[in-house]
Amino acid sequence: MAIEKKRYWLRHIILIIVIAVVLFPMVWLISTSIRRDQAAFSPHLFSTRITLQHYKNLLFPERSVQRLILDIQEATYKLGRFRDKSEKSINKTVEKYLDKFEALMSESKQITSNLTTSFLSREKAHELDIDKKMFAALNKLREEDLKQISDRLNELKNMENESMKSVAALEILSLLEPSTNGDFAFFLNIVNLQEAFELKALLTNFDSVRKEILDTATNLSSLLNDFDFEMKSEVLESLSRTPEYISENGVEYSQWRKNEYFKFIRKYITKLEKELPEDVSEKIKAVRESLYDSFKAADGGWDNIEALYSQLKEELEAVKAKALGTDYTDYITAIEELSSIDNEITQKQKLFDQSLEGRLEVRESMSVAVPILIPESEKLRSLKSLVEKALEGPDLNKIEAEKPGELVAFHNRLEDIIASLEKLGYKDDIYSTLFNIKTDFGWFAERAGLLAANIRNSEIKKALEVLDASRINLLRVIPDIEKVLEDAESIEEKIATTQKSLIELKARKEELEQKIADSADNYNNILEKYRTNVEIAKLEYAQMISKRNIDDITAAKTYVEKAGEVVSEYFGYKYNERYRDFTWYEDFVEAQDNIAEGTSVLNDAISELRIHEMLLKEKIYDYIHLRFLGTPVTLDEFTVMIASYNKYFQVFNAKYQRASRKISDLLDYPSSYSSQYNQQLKKIDRLLFRNNQIWMPKESTYFYFTKWIMNSVIVALMVALISVTVAALAAYPFSRMRFFGRSQGLLFLLLIQMFPSIMFMIAIYALLQFMGNYIPFLGLNSLSGLIFVYSGGIAFNIWLIKGYFDTIPDTLEESAMIDGATRFQTFWRIVLPLARPILAVIAILTFMGIFNEFVMARIFLQDINKWTYAVGLQQFSGRFETSWGPFTAAALIGAIPMITFFLILQDYIVGGLTKGAVKG
Repeated sequence: MAIEKKRYWLRHIILIIVIAVVLFPMVWLISTSIRRDQAAFSPHLFSTRITLQHYKNLLFPERSVQRLILDIQEATYKLGRFRDKSEKSINKTVEKYLDKFEALMSESKQITSNLTTSFLSREKAHELDIDKKMFAALNKLREEDLKQISDRLNELKNMENESMKSVAALEILSLLEPSTNGDFAFFLNIVNLQEAFELKALLTNFDSVRKEILDTATNLSSLLNDFDFEMKSEVLESLSRTPEYISENGVEYSQWRKNEYFKFIRKYITKLEKELPEDVSEKIKAVRESLYDSFKAADGGWDNIEALYSQLKEELEAVKAKALGTDYTDYITAIEELSSIDNEITQKQKLFDQSLEGRLEVRESMSVAVPILIPESEKLRSLKSLVEKALEGPDLNKIEAEKPGELVAFHNRLEDIIASLEKLGYKDDIYSTLFNIKTDFGWFAERAGLLAANIRNSEIKKALEVLDASRINLLRVIPDIEKVLEDAESIEEKIATTQKSLIELKARKEELEQKIADSADNYNNILEKYRTNVEIAKLEYAQMISKRNIDDITAAKTYVEKAGEVVSEYFGYKYNERYRDFTWYEDFVEAQDNIAEGTSVLNDAISELRIHEMLLKEKIYDYIHLRFLGTPVTLDEFTVMIASYNKYFQVFNAKYQRASRKISDLLDYPSSYSSQYNQQLKKIDRLLFRNNQIWMPKESTYFYFTKWIMNSVIVALMVALISVTVAALAAYPFSRMRFFGRSQGLLFLLLIQMFPSIMFMIAIYALLQFMGNYIPFLGLNSLSGLIFVYSGGIAFNIWLIKGYFDTIPDTLEESAMIDGATRFQTFWRIVLPLARPILAVIAILTFMGIFNEFVMARIFLQDINKWTYAVGLQQFSGRFETSWGPFTAAALIGAIPMITFFLILQDYIVGGLTKGAVKG
């Protein structure tokens, strides 16, 4: 019988994903620590530009130029760590630093020399014919593009429509700036409008005037070249700048007139004309005035071009609508109207919702009167019953007197309120109460004359008094109700009007949506034809450019920027990838320019700093001697050297950094011809990086890192030793002895462990400050004081060790005690050897926790040379940015002591954790 083999593919996939997620932070940490660019969040996890310099800077820090200047100054002035040094020691240190400074200057000079002779130099690049290789690659790509374009145009030939193509060209034209050449001229030729023909004629005329101006300027220069006159070179230079003021894309007549003609040409040529013979003078004058008149004419012509171009753009929509037909315009009109209606519906709906909220507020406002209306309604009902009985009496006067006007008027007001409520449809509890009040007052109003005639009847008199009091009481709320009803009428009218508008708008919206749905197919067909003609127009322009051979940078740039954009748009290519041959060369040239400019500045910096170094060497030892004799002298060379450093460093470093980034792009995104240059690029990149290390300002962080590691190791080892010793001694009585308070003591230890140590920070700080006054080595800003603080957190360790001790049989100790061993001997010789696993676990857990502790160390330690590893690690994270390369390298180096300690004690960890966690 065959055994079916199970496939746990889902389990394997989940396991792979979990491993990838778990390992990713470590991979990122390692890759970032060896990246030369420190691009921690780069989309590329791994870089081709790797270095171990970050580790070298931390473990074997090298002083940079700036650091050496500051350290020499510090040693000369006996500051900081040199305060207690002897003169001989300081002289020796200064000599060493000056030798190192000279070595860095020589190395930096060699780097500039290597960069100057590298293939990134203009001369070397020209010898290697990099531009020609780029032209060859682009010409090959151009032929491929030309074939694709031609094939695509043949496919679209039957869909070409002259009127649509003309509109398409006009729409493309509206996005361009007027020019006598290039894409503007090409698309202008396609536009079949009278204004386009006129604009073409104006551009042709402007181009003729432009060429005439350039020829006139050249002619005038050649005439003037034969004479010596005041400011001749400036005048000739001014004439040579003429192309800067007039080109295929326009003219800057006012600027030329101000900056060139009146300032140089007219001013000095006029003086020359007065000194020359009349015939020569007239000839020069005629050419000069011709130049001025031509410039003025060109300016007027360009104004006409811009005006006509603006007019042409304004006609775009009308021309487009005419060319694409009524189906297109109707659809667009419907879409625009629908958009407008949607906006109007949104506004109306918002107004309707606000009106509904206003209706609720009105009803809530009327409810305020309920506490008055309900008691008065009940009072009137009772009063009516009493008056009815009184009117049935035998002595009643049947002749009615005049009715009180106030009662009748009040009743009429109530009738108006009821009518308003019924009109508004507010038939709620308030309406019912007011209706009852109105009915009761109506009853009294009908009998008002009879009641007035029997006013002498005591019961009727009291009833009338109560009725009047009720009327007065109701008058407290009736005006407010009337005002609210006025507002309610306005709101209800607004609700009705808005609701009607919404119904009409929604009906119109449905009509438009149906109309749009019915005409969508026709519109899409028309739009597709139009887009096809847009594509045809663009492809024809790209075809025209692609037919030209590429043999210079201008042609290459025109092809890539114009034809390349069209090809990428319609054939689905990624522009940066397809035309990398050209953009690679552009990046190469930019890196070349930045290196050349940066090298020039760096050479100036080296020359200037070497001069100051020589001046410093001549007098520095005498100044040191004077300092030791008590004379507070200062050296100006330090200030000058720092100023020179600051003046040059920011400039050449910025240039080199930009070049370095470009080189990174050149390596990461190669071209078809660049692979042969990769090794040379990497060599140049290493030179730039090394130069950065020589000149980059280095904080003191690098020079104390190994000290911080050692401080952390000392503190962690001491705390681990103390914690294991004290915890073992404390856990043994709880495990083996029975005494009063044993259970409560264990619970108390557990309770202590529940509170974080940060809660006692102020108390601990005050304690160390107090102890430091009497026992200095246990005070603030001392490693021993920090060890003292850390040693207090052993409650958890006592619980863990006590649990492990409980698993060791008592019989072993009893046998030893029978043989004459004391309790301490059994603890030392029997229990502790058997408890080595848990002791190792406590040691390594304590070591790791203390080694990485930050908060307490940051608070208690002030001197930089006493910081621990965790505190020092924070210094790599600045206020605005983090130095990710050094930071990650420091993190990995800091892991070495913990890993080493772990490996030494790893044999005990599993047994210690499992046994110590179980109560036996």
